[in-house]
Amino acid sequence: MQKKESFGIYGEKISLFFKNREIFKDISFFIPKNRITFILGKSGAGKTILSQIIVGLIQSQGNISIDSKPPQKKMITYIFQEPTLLDFLTLEENIVLPIKKIDKNSEFLKKIHDFIDFFGLKELKQLYPNALTPIQQKIATVIRAIALNPQYIIFDEPTTGFDGKSTKKMFEVILEIYKIASITPIIISHDINYALLLADYILFLDAGELIFQNDKHMIHQCSHETVVKSLSQ
Repeated sequence: MQKKESFGIYGEKISLFFKNREIFKDISFFIPKNRITFILGKSGAGKTILSQIIVGLIQSQGNISIDSKPPQKKMITYIFQEPTLLDFLTLEENIVLPIKKIDKNSEFLKKIHDFIDFFGLKELKQLYPNALTPIQQKIATVIRAIALNPQYIIFDEPTTGFDGKSTKKMFEVILEIYKIASITPIIISHDINYALLLADYILFLDAGELIFQNDKHMIHQCSHETVVKSLSQ
């Protein structure tokens, strides 16, 4: 791992055992701030578990630091594979839920409504989740994450179940958030093609082992069989 920087996410000697099974053993990693990072690997490689360790949803041995500080909930948020909107709230109510105590005239609340408009959900604000398409639900979930005003957002397989058109739209949304809101995206995925297209930095897991972590352009120099096979598909 490269020389330590002040900003970014560091994991040092992360180990995890579950039901006498070793998931990770002393892995260390770095995720840079203000760059797009993909965490790649096949199903069962440990991508989701590692991301949930980072945000504190799973406890492990080792140390995680974010921007040279202990992790805090306000610094990073996690978006699950499935939309987590509440069925009894409208789209708008779901999105502003994290900031419902903020004064209605606040600039931040206005900013959130601007995102609702920007991503084409203005006419859907009063609809309930069951009246929305999967991509609309996912975009609403992402805007709600922005309402928490984090420095980082982890997207766990953000295009699960989507067709090609919705997948393209979802990644466009993530890129816009990165550009407009200055939030660092960390994308958990098995799709190396989108990683090669969009990522600045890549981590690659294989059966709990971190087999690659570096700038995207360096992945073609990796000789690990799993990486080589993925690149050839």
